[in-house]
Formats: sequence, structure tokens, C-alpha cells
Amino acid sequence: MMRVVFVGEKERVARADRADEALRIVRRMGAVPSVCGPEVKEAPARGPIRLVVPTVTRVVEDGAKDAERVAVSHEGRKVAKVCDVFDLMEVRAKRSLFTKAQVDVGRRYGALVERHSKGATKCSSLEAVGGGGAGAFMDAFLAEGREIAALKRAASFDREGREVVALEVCGSGKRRVILAGDLVERVCVGQQSLSAVLRAHCVSSRGGHIGKLRAALGEAFERMRGIGAF
Repeated sequence: MMRVVFVGEKERVARADRADEALRIVRRMGAVPSVCGPEVKEAPARGPIRLVVPTVTRVVEDGAKDAERVAVSHEGRKVAKVCDVFDLMEVRAKRSLFTKAQVDVGRRYGALVERHSKGATKCSSLEAVGGGGAGAFMDAFLAEGREIAALKRAASFDREGREVVALEVCGSGKRRVILAGDLVERVCVGQQSLSAVLRAHCVSSRGGHIGKLRAALGEAFERMRGIGAF
């Protein structure tokens, strides 16, 4: 009786098993909790998510409070929002690193810069085709640019107009400086963690550098809040 031998069959099966396991891991990464409802699809590329209960402000006429936040959701479902750098840093630290107001101004700045960069492309299109809506859009675009510039100045300079140094490290004959303005850009726009900012400047995360950088970022957020836009 002739015997048939499949060369490399075990290796092929092993590779297939590894591929199946890798696929299961990817699917788990993109899994959506059932509380979000079936409309939210699996998307591994979406990254980590956080669950949020949607709320609205309701005016209380005869109560002790003028208004209150009330949860509103369809069938008790929650909203899945993609985690940003502030969420991830808080999860890793297992505590709040900044106040809600500070996080709000950081997120606002990052969103403004991203939207403004996209608006520049739209401006070019409007200039090419013309139209009555171009003027209104351009006014809003310029106003947004002024707000971004004001926030950048507040992040980068103190009240006396001096550029703020977030962290200065000297050692081995080298001096490394992280400016407050650069720190805000990297965290809010570049979505870099504090550890990533230190690595980008070839600075160790030891020696209290993380704590100093966190304090400097919080102070920058407070200066940004103080310009009147928040």
C-alpha cells in the first residue's frame, strides 16, 4: 500500500492556528460592549473606547436647583467614545492627573487645531470656485485662527511675555529643555503621553521628570483658561 506523506503539514497547521488566534485577538480588540447597542460595529482600528452616559441639562422650576443633568439614552444604552491621550494617561496612572477644566481646555485646543488644518483645504476650494458662502466661512476661519493663536501664546508665555520652560535637565555635559508650548502641542495635538514627550527629547522618565512635566502642563492649561475663551 502506497504511503502518502505531506511535507510540512504540521507546520502549515501550526501557522493556520496562529493566524486564527491572531484574528480572534484582533476581533476582541474591536469588540463593542452590549450596552452600546447593535448599531456600533466592531472596529479594531478604532482603538480603546470609554463608555459615556449621554446627558442633557433640564431646568427645574420648583426645585432647589436651577438646572440638573439628566441621563438620556435609548433603552439605557451608552455611547462609545474613542479614548484620547488624557483618558489613556489617567488609566495608566490609575488616578486623575488634571482637573476637568484643564482637560476640557486641552481637548478644545486639540480639536480647534485639527479642525482649522482641515479648514485650510476648504478655503482653497472656496477661493477657486467663489460663491456667497465663502465670505462667512472665511470670517469664521479667521476667528478660529485668532483663538488658536491666543491659546498658543497663553501656553507658551507667562504674563511678562517670557517663554515658559516646562522642564530643564542638565547632565553628562548636555542640556535638554522642553518648552511649555511644545509640551502642549505634543500632548493636545500630537496625542503623546508625558512619557512619550520625554522620550522624544531623550530625557529619562525617572528623577521626578514625569511629575514636573505634569505640573508644567497643568499650569499651561490654567494660563490657556485665563485668556477668556473658557
